[in-house]
Amino acid sequence: GEVRGVSVASVTVCLCCVGVEGLAKFWNVKLRPVAPSVGRLDRRDQYVVQCPKSLLLARQPDHIYSEEVILTPSGVLSSLVTLVIQMSIDRIDMLSLNAAVWNGPMSIVIYFPAKSTKDTEHAWKRKYVEKKLNQFRLHPYTHLTVVYAHSVLDAYPINALRNLAMKHVHTDYMLVLDGDFIVSPNFEASFQPAVAQTTSLLLPGDHVIYVVPVFELIADKWNSDQYVSPFFTKQELISHITQDDTDVFPFHIL
Repeated sequence: GEVRGVSVASVTVCLCCVGVEGLAKFWNVKLRPVAPSVGRLDRRDQYVVQCPKSLLLARQPDHIYSEEVILTPSGVLSSLVTLVIQMSIDRIDMLSLNAAVWNGPMSIVIYFPAKSTKDTEHAWKRKYVEKKLNQFRLHPYTHLTVVYAHSVLDAYPINALRNLAMKHVHTDYMLVLDGDFIVSPNFEASFQPAVAQTTSLLLPGDHVIYVVPVFELIADKWNSDQYVSPFFTKQELISHITQDDTDVFPFHIL
């Protein structure tokens, strides 16, 4: 509440990404004060102090990696949801698990870290990815980009990779996953009733986000076939997670 004789001299806003280690970048951040007594401040310099020049000079360059498109979509787009996945190259085999249960469009970004300052030859990396993709059953409407790091000091650019994958989404909704997550079987069919229930409540221009619960499976207790689709319904999941010797747990970020 308001304290007489006291005024706010400055406000510091900190942005963070929960669960991310390393460098996180934020683009197009906009701050607007909300207070009737303040009035409308339209210019950024009216309420944001410019960063000191010493900090501006220390910023890392924005483009510390290169991109190469490996797959572009083909066919007719008729789905409601696009599966968006970003992953490092060491998780590429996890892609086959999602491809086995997802029968819809996908937008994928795969990241190759640099092993040395001389690691500038990318042709073999592209061939490695293409060889792996031949083993998967990807939907025809799939866009896949490979990102090559230029520096061994480059932190995993998770937000940049996710944003890059999201740029190639052309459906009304997207399901955003990290590379070690597996989507539930028949997800889109289960998702459509939720959309139908909320669509009538939305006003023109409204945006909506649906939160999808995540559960963690102890991988060494499932072989590859079981790990793809251990549960097809919510009832099966609840029945298993309530067992005393369960190997499925709600996912938490420590």
